[in-house]
Amino acid sequence: MAKSLHVGEAASRGLRSALLAQKGFTASTQALEAKRGFCSVLAGEYDLSKATDGLGQKYLLLRNGLKPYACGVVTHPTIDGVRRLRQKYGLKPDGVAEIETKVHPLVLELTGKQRPETGLEGKFSIYYCAAIALMEGNAGQSQFTDEKVNRNDIINMRDRVRAVVTPGIREGQAIVTIRTTDGRELTERVEAASGTPANPLSDADLVQKFMDLVLPVLPRDKAERMMDGAWKLEQVEDLSRLIELATPLTPNTHSKGY
Repeated sequence: MAKSLHVGEAASRGLRSALLAQKGFTASTQALEAKRGFCSVLAGEYDLSKATDGLGQKYLLLRNGLKPYACGVVTHPTIDGVRRLRQKYGLKPDGVAEIETKVHPLVLELTGKQRPETGLEGKFSIYYCAAIALMEGNAGQSQFTDEKVNRNDIINMRDRVRAVVTPGIREGQAIVTIRTTDGRELTERVEAASGTPANPLSDADLVQKFMDLVLPVLPRDKAERMMDGAWKLEQVEDLSRLIELATPLTPNTHSKGY
């Protein structure tokens, strides 16, 4: 569970730091570079000039990727390959004899769990990820539930997945081959996983992920208004209205809309 918690903790502490600073909270002005500061304690040798190199000119945030799938990032090239073959050839689960994916060694090191028993474990199983991508055509948050990980038909497909560590395959690559029950051998090579700077997500992909995450919490009409506000963020004069849309309704509250 800590895998997801630490990301939330980082965001929480960042917000708390800003709120404390707003209230006049003080601390050392050399917290990073002091003799016993953050860098010396955790890094040993370091070069702080890199932190300000190109400040205001280079925006590394623009080079970030966006994860389309709710699982270990090293599984994403395989999921891409399976989804492409599924769509291209109209594949159905009962017509698939085997899924083989050629991968980087890190894939099995991080996501080599062969028999996951919970949704969380499924996120770290290349075998389950490939199976659910073939079964449902996606690998969003709604695909990683305890119920689905333990469903007999999905387990049956999972057991037909083979992951092979292959020299020359980089972390963001995979070669996926699906062998069908009628004797065909279909192959898809993924050079860059979707969501990476080399293969960015489309607006439609972003909408799909947004809805997958939000609809379990918000009604569709509210989610759609929130999404519309996010697309037009530079035109929004009052963020409180957008924040209100992001808040689940309770019996005593009423949304004013966006």
